[in-house]
Amino acid sequence: MAFLKHNGRTVCYRLLGDSAKPLLMLAHPLGMTQAVWDDMLPALLNSFRVLTWDLPGHGASAAWPEASDQIAPEDLAQEALALATAAEAQRFHFAGTSIGGVIGQQLVSMHADRLLSATLTNTGAVIGTPDAWNTRSASV
Repeated sequence: MAFLKHNGRTVCYRLLGDSAKPLLMLAHPLGMTQAVWDDMLPALLNSFRVLTWDLPGHGASAAWPEASDQIAPEDLAQEALALATAAEAQRFHFAGTSIGGVIGQQLVSMHADRLLSATLTNTGAVIGTPDAWNTRSASV
């Protein structure tokens, strides 16, 4: 595992595979960690360099600061871009599930020039209300 400081938070990530291969970033669902991708890594590493990370408050990544504004999809997209930069990848493939897919939607919408492809699963343009997310986030 490696750690990146981004906007005053510590972000835990893994960067695996041959640096000559294209980068594939994987964003996990809410309430899980980057370990959700572990069974897929052997097959993916045949074709990609793979970066996984723990979203705020998940796994070994620091929680989103309580004193700051609510976290927004653009905040998470900026975190993904910072990780891609740390991996020295100007452009990359992205796959995300659930909240990971929300990050992907933001990347497609605002940063498409950085993407080689985007695969988004079990996600939606709007997932729940702020109150529902706050309740779920508190339980995570």
